[in-house]
Amino acid sequence: TFSARPPYASLTPLPSPRSSRKGLMDKRSTLTLASGMESRLRMAQAHREAAEKHYKSSDLISADEDFASTVDILELPLGRGGEPRSKSGEPLEEQMLAACLASRAQCILDMADGGGILRDSGRPFVEQFADHPEDFDHFRRQFLKEAEEVAEKACLVWADEKTLLRLGLARKRMAEMKGAGPESWLHKDETIFIMQDAGRCFIKSLRAHRTDAAEGALREVRAWLSERDVTSIFPAYV
Repeated sequence: TFSARPPYASLTPLPSPRSSRKGLMDKRSTLTLASGMESRLRMAQAHREAAEKHYKSSDLISADEDFASTVDILELPLGRGGEPRSKSGEPLEEQMLAACLASRAQCILDMADGGGILRDSGRPFVEQFADHPEDFDHFRRQFLKEAEEVAEKACLVWADEKTLLRLGLARKRMAEMKGAGPESWLHKDETIFIMQDAGRCFIKSLRAHRTDAAEGALREVRAWLSERDVTSIFPAYV
């Protein structure tokens, strides 16, 4: 009896030299990407630790700069209409990028509240506006807007209890500022909508992980809305 296949033929066809080279290149590419991510994470962690040290010593300006440096290391530059993400897209890098964005948002919120010191003199940061409080109001509006943008980016990268809490805090303080001015009646509906949105951020944060900070902020939102005869954190048309 004769076999149709020669006895020396392989049961499994051997890969061609071209496919072997492609597989080797794919493996090298994967190793290069992993090595690149590990290098970025190490550099980012060094800046993050420096930022946290500055934050604890109330040097918020330096802390903000170092948190911004961590973001620059980890974030993929965006094209038009692109959503923020890390350079690798891997969960570990995504989470670290989101955490650094959330920390930077908190740092900016603290500066918007007049916290921190001037790094050259050690004087309270807010003292520089003592003679011109209207300048501080302008500064605060700008920083609250920036904090909201940074926190929103953090949520788009990785939404968790911390990023959602920071976004809620930014929007809550924006609503409080708009609602406290002499022309607040002009922005009543807008202010209520922003505060309701802040409340929804706190609810999402609590669903991700229950924290005292989010619970306390949500109680404050409900109390603020109640003073204006609003009983829900959802718009009337929902």
